[in-house]
Amino acid sequence: MSDSRPCWYAFSASRSPRAAARCASRRARSFSRCAAAAALRCASARRCCSRCASASTDHTPEDRRRATPAPPTSKTVRKGNSLPCRRGPGSPAAVPWPDTPDAHGSGTRDGRPSMSHTTVNGATLHYDETGPADGTPVVLVHGHPFNRTLWDPQVRALAAAGYRAITFDLRGYGESGVTPGKVLLADFADDTAALLDHLGVERAVVGGVSMGGQIAMEFHLRHPERVLALVLSDSSAPAETEEGKAFRNRMADRLLAEGMAGYADEVIDKMLAPYNVTALPDTAARVLAMMRDTDPRGAAAALRGRAERPDYRDTLRTVTVPTLLLVGADDVYTPVADSEAVRALVPHADLTVVPDAGHLPGAEQPERFNAALLDFLRTRLS
Repeated sequence: MSDSRPCWYAFSASRSPRAAARCASRRARSFSRCAAAAALRCASARRCCSRCASASTDHTPEDRRRATPAPPTSKTVRKGNSLPCRRGPGSPAAVPWPDTPDAHGSGTRDGRPSMSHTTVNGATLHYDETGPADGTPVVLVHGHPFNRTLWDPQVRALAAAGYRAITFDLRGYGESGVTPGKVLLADFADDTAALLDHLGVERAVVGGVSMGGQIAMEFHLRHPERVLALVLSDSSAPAETEEGKAFRNRMADRLLAEGMAGYADEVIDKMLAPYNVTALPDTAARVLAMMRDTDPRGAAAALRGRAERPDYRDTLRTVTVPTLLLVGADDVYTPVADSEAVRALVPHADLTVVPDAGHLPGAEQPERFNAALLDFLRTRLS
């Protein structure tokens, strides 16, 4: 990649004040991250720092995030508009991949994830692909109010095992375009299908956490022929109650009026098990940063759409593909009983209760979560 190519965040900063603010905070973090990468002799990181040097130097509260280098274990599938540094809103792993061979015999250029974007159904979606091009596709859908980097620990594990991991920012979240007003779960599901069309993927393992799990259910409802297997983490099937509808709409109004920071601080000890907020400070900081980085217009639109979600129990009764259910043992939003209710509808489903975790077991206990996921894929997919 030529050094004349502009930094993505510097480019974004010229387009909106919100992007400018993000660019400022990421520029500040880039120097420490790239310094670490320099020890790994990563020339791409040094180029990234030089490109970001023209951005503002202001810090934001989100700067508390810490970078965690993560060596790749897979071959990049697509080039697209890939950048020398893997960065995204809320990502603590925005570090260039080191110059070490991966599990498939490739080095840095083939080992890092490929980042790109495309326009589907009127929205620009940013996505990553990691893993061998001929690997079984596994698409993972993040929940509210996060972004695709929530799945980073799973992406690394899947790619190392030879799967083609696909993650993307839902419209209104992360780097993807915002659709104000209301976005239904059906819209998110159709966006997922359109992205798979763009990538040339006919069928995939489809998984999601929380709202992402409900989007996976909606995807199965609308596109059942495209589902190789389902992975539902910390999600529930019934339609929203009248009380729940009113609450989600009030919360949407609040986020538009106040922004995301206050909400993020209030719910962090529900997103994670309370003991993990202190026991896992890096994880807590990463989750907080993702929530605070979310555009309130996108979060509000999703809340209004989620309030109108259908009852997925009937479609779950029709599921014949392999299904994995995961839930944190101490999830207060979707307790273990909710996953047990889903298993009653899908008797052949595997259920894994992840100890020492709340609503986001993939972030809180990634090794345990990944072990269950990989064992399921290895043993249940033919």
